[in-house]
Amino acid sequence: MVLVLCVFKHGYLQRRFGAAYLHVELLVAAGPRSMAFSVSPGGVFSGMEPDQLDLTDDHYEFLALPTSPQEDDMILRTCEACSQSHIPYNAWDTALSTLLPARWARDVDLFHAPSLHAAQAVILILRECLDPASPVLETLQGVCSRSTNAMQLARRLRKASSSVNQPSVWKMIGKAVVTPV
Repeated sequence: MVLVLCVFKHGYLQRRFGAAYLHVELLVAAGPRSMAFSVSPGGVFSGMEPDQLDLTDDHYEFLALPTSPQEDDMILRTCEACSQSHIPYNAWDTALSTLLPARWARDVDLFHAPSLHAAQAVILILRECLDPASPVLETLQGVCSRSTNAMQLARRLRKASSSVNQPSVWKMIGKAVVTPV
């Protein structure tokens, strides 16, 4: 298994400002068992088949996180449990993290968060599932999950990840790469 952070690039904002990341998904690349997990506005935390996403270099930046097979398995099981819990979208913190990009909120752990936004879900799941010596966990120290948006998370995790492209992601999830003619 491999853990890939898929950071959605908003088309208009990307063209206008260079890079505007509005959403993030955790992709646990495990061949046929591969699943992407996130929470979208108005929805609940859930998993989806990678085929349901438009996983292209035009729409996403892909960051492969250095994790062990045990950490990947723990992340997959935690994401599945969160999906079964139907944790709702955290609109309040999303709005505040966009308007007030500072540490304005008291952080919570995954088991005490009544709702989640996408970046918050990634941070809390990684905190619960990664080994304390993980370089990824080190980059998340001092980060308030409630007030961190997708762009801030991507910037921070670039330090501890490897950038990969769409063909690599498709290979990790065991799918043939389809290239347009």
